[in-house]
Amino acid sequence: MCVFKLLLAVCIVGAISDLSVLGRQDGRCQCVNTSRARIPIKRMAKMDVFRKSHSCNHYEIIVTTRSGITVCLDPTATWVVELVSCTLPRNNRKPGRQQLKTCTRALKKKRQQRRAERLQRGNKRRT
Repeated sequence: MCVFKLLLAVCIVGAISDLSVLGRQDGRCQCVNTSRARIPIKRMAKMDVFRKSHSCNHYEIIVTTRSGITVCLDPTATWVVELVSCTLPRNNRKPGRQQLKTCTRALKKKRQQRRAERLQRGNKRRT
């Protein structure tokens, strides 16, 4: 009987502690401030993407540079959205060094295409 009461008490305490974590909005978010500044892919060593969860209601993208500095990126910045969509394949694995290199080439092509389109639009307006 005493063991049953002890087990019941442990379960209740565990349930209450889980509820307190669920109740906090920014319980375990790792990013306090985010940066919109572009970081060259050459300097990136690792990129971690954390989806929204019950303990943090923010989508977080954390980049570790080759020098060991961790930077939280703004997930709404255009270049960050392109980087994430390029590096994270459908199976959602973490991006490796080779994927970042391949992504660099793809992003450069996209930027060149956008510049060419802007130039064409500008030339059409002038004529």
